[in-house]
Amino acid sequence: MVKLINDANLPVSRASRVLNIPRRTVYNDRDKVPTKHEQTNDWLKTEIQRVFQAAKKRYGVIKITRQINTVHHMNFSDRRVSGLMKTLGIQSNIIKKWRATQPSIGRQNRPNLVNQNFKTDTLNHIWTTDMTYIHTVHDGWTYLASVMDLHSRAIIGWAYGSKMTTELTLQALKKALNNRPAPVILHTDQGSQFLSQSYEETLTALNIRHSYSRPDVPYDNAVIESFHATLKKELVHHEHYRNLTAAKLSLFEYIESWYNRRRMHGSLNYLAPMTFETQLRA
Repeated sequence: MVKLINDANLPVSRASRVLNIPRRTVYNDRDKVPTKHEQTNDWLKTEIQRVFQAAKKRYGVIKITRQINTVHHMNFSDRRVSGLMKTLGIQSNIIKKWRATQPSIGRQNRPNLVNQNFKTDTLNHIWTTDMTYIHTVHDGWTYLASVMDLHSRAIIGWAYGSKMTTELTLQALKKALNNRPAPVILHTDQGSQFLSQSYEETLTALNIRHSYSRPDVPYDNAVIESFHATLKKELVHHEHYRNLTAAKLSLFEYIESWYNRRRMHGSLNYLAPMTFETQLRA
């Protein structure tokens, strides 16, 4: 009410008539000292907005709360932060659930060595890989192949191009192998690129065991599927890429700068993948 009166530049007597309230009420409200709880909420609102903007509007209640509590050594509840976020009118985007889109015709029940058990004990034990599509104005549909270490959730290799080919998936795998030793197991779906002779021969030569998702069961490769869904929710769906080059620069910034090095993960005790790997090696 005080802000309303001040913004309107009204004297107290006129404000009481306009609002149809006693003059004493206006004076009391004007002279009221904010409580400690109100002062804390004002500070917390500022911090919520800061973290939300720093995360490029990608964080929701849990991550914002965790970030504020970690940085300031506080113990605010998710409920309190959620209420203030509603007051501020801010919220993260919602991930759309993904569905199987590839037909199962011609595919087989190949060995599923992971069997939806995505917990590992060490780095480079199980990697997982998949492809997703990204639209550009001038180059049409383009494709991203990503390789993830299941232990740290880090994207350790990726390749981006205009064609959905075996060569693109091999480029992503080779980039991962340039950075670290070959894994014991590599898990893929049964897309034609991963079933090709050249892909199978590459894994055999490296003594990597090939694990396959069951046909039309995306949950068998849920972690990398989730990464691609998050990438689209947090980045791609908010962009209007002119061409492949523009999209590649955007993907590089997201994967290398944001996702691997800054984005908190609940499964990693709210550490970023590279921070998690650094602590493992310490």
